[in-house]
Amino acid sequence: MAEPKHVVILGAGFAGIGALKKLRDADVRITIVDKRDYHTFQPLLYQVATDELGPTEVGFPIRELLHGHKNITYHQAAVKSVNLAQKQVVMDGVAPIPYDYLVLALGAVANFFHTPGADQYAFPLYTMDDAIRLKEHILKTLEAVDKNPGLIDDGALTFGVVGGGPTGVELTGALVELLHTELKKDYPNLPVDKAQVFLYEHSPKLLGTFAPKLESYARKALEERGAKVQAGTGVSKIGPKSIELSTGAT
Repeated sequence: MAEPKHVVILGAGFAGIGALKKLRDADVRITIVDKRDYHTFQPLLYQVATDELGPTEVGFPIRELLHGHKNITYHQAAVKSVNLAQKQVVMDGVAPIPYDYLVLALGAVANFFHTPGADQYAFPLYTMDDAIRLKEHILKTLEAVDKNPGLIDDGALTFGVVGGGPTGVELTGALVELLHTELKKDYPNLPVDKAQVFLYEHSPKLLGTFAPKLESYARKALEERGAKVQAGTGVSKIGPKSIELSTGAT
């Protein structure tokens, strides 16, 4: 009998795992490769960043998806290159893997749109590592302000969220809730009434791909909770302690 065709899937995000689920009962051999050993449910990363959920509640072990499927192999490795002529995938620490069919599902990286200083001073929110880093920064800042309230005058409790899509809207709402509900209990002496959360969106409306009534609802809900929404306002430069807006304001 002929050997089953070999399908190699690069990336265990939504696309890679979706392809795996569709193919795992087919007459093929499957190898899935990802540099992480878990699948990240990205829509909930904002809750990890604001300490509402733990990493294990948003990251699911890839190997658990393989249970009962002997035709699937998983490698935790970083992909270095693809040799199209020889139909091989080259990875760190693993011998080259030949394939009959290749699925490229390696995901996206943060796009700073050539904004000066963004890659140095902004916190992207694309991966679990990003979310944990942001959470640690927020909590570290709150501890510092609790010890020295004078830091508020330097902007220590001022948060700027850039991008009014689903992630930006959800993160803004979660930050406001965190500051004005949970932190009142954890930091009773912290002047959270001085905290500010700004949301900047370059286009005229939030949630541009959604129905207009949802944009209106989201904006109203955020503003009622104390967020300061500035649609039609882009960020032109980011520094270590301030940002410059497309309006010319700092």
